[in-house]
Amino acid sequence: MPDSSTTGYVEQREYVLNNEIIGWRFDDRASGLSLLPLYRARILYMWRDITNYLRALWKHWVVLAGGVGSLVLAAISTHYTSALPGWTFWFMALACFFIASFCAWRSGQTALLSANAEVQRICAEIERLCTPKYSLGQLKLVRELYEKQDKNIKDLVREIRVRGFMLESQATVFYRTRGFSQSGILNALEYNTSLICKLSGDQYQINPAMQDALYKILDESSPPSQG
Repeated sequence: MPDSSTTGYVEQREYVLNNEIIGWRFDDRASGLSLLPLYRARILYMWRDITNYLRALWKHWVVLAGGVGSLVLAAISTHYTSALPGWTFWFMALACFFIASFCAWRSGQTALLSANAEVQRICAEIERLCTPKYSLGQLKLVRELYEKQDKNIKDLVREIRVRGFMLESQATVFYRTRGFSQSGILNALEYNTSLICKLSGDQYQINPAMQDALYKILDESSPPSQG
């Protein structure tokens, strides 16, 4: 009995015999169109594969029989200074056939392995891109630390992100342009939040351990005002 399931405008039927699918058809109720059953589709795919194999086999056989095989027979004939018997040409053609068959299979196998490797590479890259580099707990912590800061500190963090790193004296100038006279800003920010860390000397940068989570929060929030 057919096992059917309906999705949208397309009805999918699977025809099962002895727990094996012997047919698969999609019926479009809107247009009345029907695709080929599964067994017919398999025949078409098999015929396509056979055609591709024969085409590759012919290409390799022509190269071998018309090139290498002819040179080998010519060299043997020249060495013995006599005409070769007819069976030698058939033997060479048969030998070239087996070698060409192997070459055709190897070409397909190499292409398949290459395609599989590329698919695996793409899947791994997609998985890497889809996997966040921070935990939800870390994102929550960084968000809380960032939201507790005043507007000037938030703008300062954005400025550090743009520059890559910042000196303590540059942070003092940054605050001074906003009408505040304060020093030791970056050291205090590192001590209180760990959003930034000391790079070397009095250079500070975004804390690499919190960088991805912080960048996500910065991208979500509105851009800094020009002061």
